[in-house]
Amino acid sequence: FWNDQEIEMIAAVSRESKARTQPVWGLDQVFGGQHIFTRLSSLATTPAARTVVAELMSKANGFESTRVPSSDGRLDRFINADDSITQLKRLRDQFNPAKGSEADRLIASLELSNRIYRSGGYVGNDTREQNMKARFMEQYRAAQRAGDQDPRVLARFGHVHATKGFNNLNIQTLGN
Repeated sequence: FWNDQEIEMIAAVSRESKARTQPVWGLDQVFGGQHIFTRLSSLATTPAARTVVAELMSKANGFESTRVPSSDGRLDRFINADDSITQLKRLRDQFNPAKGSEADRLIASLELSNRIYRSGGYVGNDTREQNMKARFMEQYRAAQRAGDQDPRVLARFGHVHATKGFNNLNIQTLGN
């Protein structure tokens, strides 16, 4: 989001929505981990799971407490740190979440984002677009099942994802 006013506008619209399901959908992968680790800390059922979440939350905070790009323009994130693959495997192993549970979905979101950022280029961007399309259709179909046969949707996303056809990375975007 560009600013807090944009977030406040979306919150105001969601409060007035007559939708029978979630009025606001998030489609994108995650850029950081703090919000997910905060939620996972309340879902942890074992001391080992609580320990690994606390460690990863602390590590993510080191990245996310400032958002200053490096000299080459990159924004370092926990999600694509050098040891992030190992750390996320450790998180999944300690949680051992039930398939389809909230913890499973949250950890899978971190893992997907890790693949997107570590792959980069065509593969990372294609993975991201495919995820956005799949998440959009999940939410759209859920609204239909709830009785909104023709849900009205306002999509807000950047120019790279709004292109019809192929974007400048040769990816078929959500804009299709």
